[in-house]
Amino acid sequence: MNTMFANLSMNKLRKSKNMSESENRLLVHKFGVNLTEIEVGKSAKIRELHGNNILMKMLKSMGIIPDAIIIKKSAILSEGPIVIEKGPMQFAVGYEMARNIIVDPI
Repeated sequence: MNTMFANLSMNKLRKSKNMSESENRLLVHKFGVNLTEIEVGKSAKIRELHGNNILMKMLKSMGIIPDAIIIKKSAILSEGPIVIEKGPMQFAVGYEMARNIIVDPI
């Protein structure tokens, strides 16, 4: 199943059901979440990246690759840039770019 489709389906499922915390954790474990969905200050392991070749090259040049560990440092407003930390470096990524970064919260 396409992960982007799975994330959309997971969000619909969360809204349609009053899910318990353990049920929600099972969905996250199975599909991962996009970077916009984790809380500021939380660590995550990158599961996969989606997008066009230019986006993929840009993310990879910053070291944003599958299995890398990152920390979500801040998020501006509801759909503004998101600052992530990887090792000693911090990067700001746009909201739409962050939606293409699928992670597993740690």
